[in-house]
Amino acid sequence: MTKSKVFSIIAFVCGIVGVVCPFLKIGIMYSLMILGAAIVGMVFGALGMRGSYKTNIGKGFAIAGLALGIIGTVFCGFGLTISTVVAKVENAIEDRVERIEERIDTIEEKVDAIKERSQKMEDKIEGKIEDTADSIVESVEEFFDKFRIRK
Repeated sequence: MTKSKVFSIIAFVCGIVGVVCPFLKIGIMYSLMILGAAIVGMVFGALGMRGSYKTNIGKGFAIAGLALGIIGTVFCGFGLTISTVVAKVENAIEDRVERIEERIDTIEEKVDAIKERSQKMEDKIEGKIEDTADSIVESVEEFFDKFRIRK
């Protein structure tokens, strides 16, 4: 097997990996490795074409590898760009949700404080009403006793 044929086959395989794998749901590190494979496909495709220029052995694989490497690089570039944008949007949404949850917690704390103050005021008012009612009853009893009115 000649060097150009080996380069051509390597270019073809790396090009296929570069085109097919960006559509798989994988992490960014693997996407960078796939981008590397696509670039390797381009490089080896060019080397395979240069080596097969005289003999035409492996020229088809070299052209296919070069083309797939270019397409794979474009796909990986789009995929990495989209992944980065999606990750930033997710982070922004998570931050926004955290801030909203913090505000909700603050509002709940304020509502609890208002309920507590309201209950204290209600208890205080009830106590004053009872005191006033007792005072009125006492005054009425004194009035009846003073004028000796019987019930």
